[in-house]
Amino acid sequence: MPAIFAAIAAFFFMCTASFDYTFESRSYALVLAFSALSLVTWRAALEHPRKLWYSGVLALVLAAGLSSNYFAVLAFFPVAAGQLWYDVRQREVTWRVWIALAAGASVLLLYLPLINSAIAVFSPYAWNKVRFDTVPDTYTEMVETILWPALALLVAFAGWCWAEYSSRRPRLALPGHELVAAITLMAYPFIGYAVAKLRGNMLSPRFLLPVCLGFGIAIALVCYEMFHRSPRVSLGVLLLLVSWFFAREGVVARRYYDQRLALGRIIQTLPAGGDILVSDSLLVLPLEHYASRDTASRLIFPVDFPAIRKYKTEDSPEQNLWAGRRVFPVRVMPLSTVLANNAGYVIAAPENNWLLQTLQDDRNIFVPELPIQTDSKDIGGFTPLSHGDVWYFSLPPAEPSPSAGLTPATTKQQDRNER
Repeated sequence: MPAIFAAIAAFFFMCTASFDYTFESRSYALVLAFSALSLVTWRAALEHPRKLWYSGVLALVLAAGLSSNYFAVLAFFPVAAGQLWYDVRQREVTWRVWIALAAGASVLLLYLPLINSAIAVFSPYAWNKVRFDTVPDTYTEMVETILWPALALLVAFAGWCWAEYSSRRPRLALPGHELVAAITLMAYPFIGYAVAKLRGNMLSPRFLLPVCLGFGIAIALVCYEMFHRSPRVSLGVLLLLVSWFFAREGVVARRYYDQRLALGRIIQTLPAGGDILVSDSLLVLPLEHYASRDTASRLIFPVDFPAIRKYKTEDSPEQNLWAGRRVFPVRVMPLSTVLANNAGYVIAAPENNWLLQTLQDDRNIFVPELPIQTDSKDIGGFTPLSHGDVWYFSLPPAEPSPSAGLTPATTKQQDRNER
């Protein structure tokens, strides 16, 4: 297959939301890399003269993927499905590949205690409990907008095959076992849903990013089969994908820029002096990292799991921060300890944050909003840095106010009415 079709596959992937995870500071870039590399090494284990050597590399790649993210276990499925097809067609078992798969999976035994412990802690109140809606969400959010022209092209290709090969069997450029692996990649959301349903009970679209690799392979194959006799059309498809990529990344870059400005405005408007309670789990670490050392030293992340579960209905981000309280550079403290200090605090949080609700509804403490505008509407972005616009509230050390029953939204509306 000419290099232009490999470029089509690469740029199709780069036009999806999965590409944005390749430069984020999380493990998903490693999942994508090892998933793609597992396909390359698997093919080499079947076709390269050094088959045994590449079988060993395949085992290492799969083990490395599992070591970066437990959901990289899904990378075994395309290889296993393709290898099963290959062995059935060849009528013999390719033991070196199956041994490589078993060796790569064996590292999972080392992580089972950690996995079971994490499931026990995070699963009961996880924000991403398994729902079948995650399957279509993965296609629409990760493959994103380019999913629709891709599906249209795949349907057109199916019709073209029906007309072209109605009297004879089609012979595609991609070997059958590699085609099975690509189709399995495209079915990642269904496989991920089944695996999460069986064990873990947690799933979100970004766990299934390699689905976009499958679509990239499929689109490259379709373009080759339909347009390899028309170099200009193939070049036009590539240029369209390149244009789509730069247009999309321009929008993404603007969102990151606006998000950074919003975070900067929050930091600039933080009240001076005194400790600051940051009760939003997404906001506290970016604030700590980008604020001045003096401001960062005044940040506290309060924790009250019964209240968090009552008002947020999920607590996995707070569990993460609590588990790493001796590692993270910000102070993570029980809310009871914070209140026992009887010090005055400023609270930086969205209006509907669990801390404000529990202080006013459960503890009968009036928490007035401070008249400071943060202009933080762009704090969301591709990877949100807060669960909503950030506001400042005052938690005084004095006794509760007679107005304790009022919520921040109510007091703000009253202020507007009075004005």
